[in-house]
Amino acid sequence: MIQEKTNKALMLSVLDAFRRGILEPLFESVSPEVVWTATAPPQFFRFGGIYKGVPGIKEYIALLLSRYHFTRFEPKLVTAQKDEVWGLFDVEALYQPTSRHVRFDLFIRWTVKEGKIIAHQCLFDTAGVLIQQGDLKAA
Repeated sequence: MIQEKTNKALMLSVLDAFRRGILEPLFESVSPEVVWTATAPPQFFRFGGIYKGVPGIKEYIALLLSRYHFTRFEPKLVTAQKDEVWGLFDVEALYQPTSRHVRFDLFIRWTVKEGKIIAHQCLFDTAGVLIQQGDLKAA
């Protein structure tokens, strides 16, 4: 129970800092062996793919922030069981190439061991975001 509360608090604090543009808590919270998976097609989302270690996460963040400026990153639900933490977030961002705002639900799963994030996976409605960006026409 204590581990679950600690892991839940870790996700909330790291992502709150990220929302405010502060990246150090994220870099300090990951294991050197972390595997960071962004489940998004790389041909549409340059940050999509698998990244390893802190250098990989820094590359991922640079790619992500080169296109998106986050204006909202609010938790709807965060839950933990043993070393797994799941979060559902209400996200809004400015898509810089078209100056359009996109809003979507983001699901994040972390595996945490000994206080460090060893695995990350994020999922969102990629088609919905592409439509909002103006990169895909709705049927």
